[in-house]
Parts: sequence; structure tokens; C-alpha cells
Amino acid sequence: MMKKIVVLLILILGFSLLQAQQPGYYGVSVGGSYAVPVSDLGDLYKPAFNLKVGAGMVLENNWYLEGQIDASRFNNTKLEGYAGDNVSMSLEYAGIMFVGNKPLAKLGAVNLNVIIGAGPFYWKNIRSEIARNDSLGIPFIPKKTLEEWNMAFQGGAGIQYFVTPSIAFELSGAYRILVGSLWPVMQEHIMIEQVNGFQVLHINAKLRYYF
Repeated sequence: MMKKIVVLLILILGFSLLQAQQPGYYGVSVGGSYAVPVSDLGDLYKPAFNLKVGAGMVLENNWYLEGQIDASRFNNTKLEGYAGDNVSMSLEYAGIMFVGNKPLAKLGAVNLNVIIGAGPFYWKNIRSEIARNDSLGIPFIPKKTLEEWNMAFQGGAGIQYFVTPSIAFELSGAYRILVGSLWPVMQEHIMIEQVNGFQVLHINAKLRYYF
């Protein structure tokens, strides 16, 4: 009798898990990521944490399409020497990433997903003024602020674990590039280098509720 009850519970749980992923179901999520700048941006800024909230829907083709509000700020630089002691810089961005999430494999309550996304982002980079230093041959350089709207694109993979039929925990990694350039802040006098394209590796953790 006990075995029959266990089997019945497993069947009910399995059916419920499938139901939560059927077309027409909605979802809301909240989470964050550890954002690691890479390539040229990684030479300038240290990693930072960011927050994400989203809402989406399961489509007919098994894709889960989610609109995700995403914001981050990098304000710890890797500047060295004179620049490290006398110059401050920050890069912040915020926007909407439209994310497609599709299971490649299902192992019980666990989905292995592929993740792609794109969306518009506003970004702002601020470099403080640079004081004149005659002994080092550094002229006075005024403060510079850059701000634009550009597109961002990302791709990655993740694991989604259904804690309950309606609640899932997602752990994923995604490589993102945000179109943009920091050439106007480049200063050879103090070794601030050029950056073309803001490349960031996001290690994400989310909690999603389906209804």
C-alpha cells in the first residue's frame, strides 16, 4: 500500500511539473548576478553585483520568453600608478533584456536550458577630472561623462530546478556584450586604455514563480 502511495505521489508531482511548463503559463522572477567584466572592460573594472526582475510566458514552441529589467554599476577600477591614486571612474547601465529560455533536456524536476537575449540599454560612464602635474608632464584634463542608448546581446546556458510545481530556482551563466565605446575618456598620459564593446560574464541566480 505504501509503495502505491509513493508511486501515485511521484506521478502527481511529475504531472504538476509538466503543467507548470505548458504553453500559456506565465512567470515572474527575481534574482541577481555576479557581473564579471572581461576583455578590455575587464582590464578597467572589477566585478560587481546586479539585480534582475522579470515577467514572461511559456510559448507554444516550449520557449519561455521573459522581459527582464536589469541594472548594474561598476565603480571599482583596476587603474594603477598615478591614475589609480588620482582618478575615479564608473560605468552603470540599465535596460530591458528580452530573454528566451528553452529546455534542451529534462531530468525529472531539472531542466537544462539554452538562453539567448537582446534588448536596449542606457549606459553612463564618468571619469573624474585629472589634475595638472608638471613634474610628470600631465596636463589638466576636465571631467568627462559619456551616456548613450545602445543594444545588448547575450547567450548562455543554465539549470532550472523545480522546488515545487510552481516555484523554480535557476542558476545560469551568460556572456553579454553591450554596444559602446570609451575612446573619449582614453588618456595616454595616465595609461587609461581604449574600450570598445562592454563585455560582461553574468553568473545568475533567480527564483521564478509560474502561474
